Amino acid sequence: MAFVLFLFQTATPAPVSSPEKLPAWLTLIYVLGLALVALLLVASLIRLWFGRSPAGVTAPANLSKEIRKRLGATSTNRG
Repeated sequence: MAFVLFLFQTATPAPVSSPEKLPAWLTLIYVLGLALVALLLVASLIRLWFGRSPAGVTAPANLSKEIRKRLGATSTNRG
């Protein structure tokens, strides 16, 4: 059995590649992708918050009279 193992040896051993390199790169790519998605989400939320006017939705004064009347009515009083 020892003789068979002797035959499998080479004269110059091949350098062993480090198995940690590929998973480390994949982890870095994955984390950078998640960071990019999070950055785009935060940027879109900031654009949404600062892009709209504060009185755009909450001010009923610039709505028509009929719409203001419907906003004040309950569902049971609509007829």
